[in-house]
Amino acid sequence: MLDLFDNADLIDDSPSGNPFRYAKMDIGGAQELSTLIEVLDDLTANRSVMQPLFAVHSEADTTADIDLVARLVKTSPHAQMYRIGKNFNIPHASTVLKTPVRSLNNSPLEPHNPFFTDMMRSLHAFALDRHLVEIS
Repeated sequence: MLDLFDNADLIDDSPSGNPFRYAKMDIGGAQELSTLIEVLDDLTANRSVMQPLFAVHSEADTTADIDLVARLVKTSPHAQMYRIGKNFNIPHASTVLKTPVRSLNNSPLEPHNPFFTDMMRSLHAFALDRHLVEIS
């Protein structure tokens, strides 16, 4: 079966040269993901997440819906949201980047999150203050 596919089709030689971005999104995979999200939404309707939840989201993120993330945090008893203002223009992929991603010729592909250190301190405090038990 694999002989029928050209592996070159799986690799995008896009002008950006960014290996950290999806070059293509399989429609069947996207539909399956959408179906799974709907099933999970139905199963968890009127319920809250009991496990600790630390969510990070940028208001400039056009990939994930910030209102859904905020609603999840609001309905979870052990949750905290680290929200980055839209004016800082931090895209979805950059929220987890301490340093920028650069291409082989050193041009910028993904900017870093200038709040990364503060975000990690907040996560650490969240974990220590609320959810980790010290073992002696």
